[in-house]
Amino acid sequence: MFNIIPEIKITIVKVFEPKEIISKDFILPTGKPIQKCGFFDERDEFIVPKTGKMPEGFCQHVYHAINKSLDILRKGVDIRTD
Repeated sequence: MFNIIPEIKITIVKVFEPKEIISKDFILPTGKPIQKCGFFDERDEFIVPKTGKMPEGFCQHVYHAINKSLDILRKGVDIRTD
């Protein structure tokens, strides 16, 4: 049985530009490059409730990308690698 954690705090540590990740500009089919995410500021904090509902004001694309990890954390599984 899992020990359900009531809530999880997400802190934005760094906002990357695509070029920092893939070493080149990421160009859309329109020819425009994708810019640094304007959705978050570094040190923004969000609380994910026990229900797992996406916090208000959070980017749905990022939430979808991290939701599996959040689910594991919510169940109390230790995912540290140290």
